[in-house]
Amino acid sequence: MEVIEFITEYSLYNRVNGKNHELAYHNLIIFQSYPHNRSVHLLNPEEREAEIRRLNEKYPTDSSVPKTLAERNKPLLNRSLSKLKYRFVEIDNHNPNGNIWLANQGKLLKEELTKAPTIIAKIMAKELSGQYPLPADQLKPTKHLLEELDGGMLIKRLPGGQLTYRHKAAPYYHQSGYTF
Repeated sequence: MEVIEFITEYSLYNRVNGKNHELAYHNLIIFQSYPHNRSVHLLNPEEREAEIRRLNEKYPTDSSVPKTLAERNKPLLNRSLSKLKYRFVEIDNHNPNGNIWLANQGKLLKEELTKAPTIIAKIMAKELSGQYPLPADQLKPTKHLLEELDGGMLIKRLPGGQLTYRHKAAPYYHQSGYTF
C-alpha cells in the first residue's frame, strides 16, 4: 500500500416546506496520501533524458542504419517516446506492502491521519465558496488543475466534478466507484 486514500462525500440540502429536504449539491473529495519516499514516481527530467537516449539507441532512425530498418524503427520509437510522459519508476527497495507507513511506530501514518481532515475541510470550503469553480464544459473528459501547493501537491477537478488532492509524482490510485 503506497497510497492511503481518504474519500469524503458531502451534500448540501435546501429546506422545502419547512421540513422536507431537497438535494442542492453533492460532491466528493479524494485525498491521496503519498509517502514521498519516491519509491514509485514519474520520470524526472534527468531520467526522461536517459530513457530517450536509451530508446534512440534501441530504435535507431538515423543514417547509420539501413533505410528499411529506420522506417521500421520510427513508429516503435514514437510509440515508446509518447509513453514516457506517464511512465513510473520503482526504485530497487520498493516495498508496496505498506511498511513505509508503519515504520517508527506508525509516525507517518499518524501524521497523515491528523493532516487529512484539515486539508479536506480547506478544499471543501474553497469549493463551496466558489474559489474552485466548475469548468464551463463539465462533460469534457479532462482534469482541471485548480491549485499547486508546496511540496508538489496538486488539487484537481476530475471530469465528473470530483476533487482530488495528490502528489504530482505519485501514481494515480483509485478504486472503482466512489467509496470502498
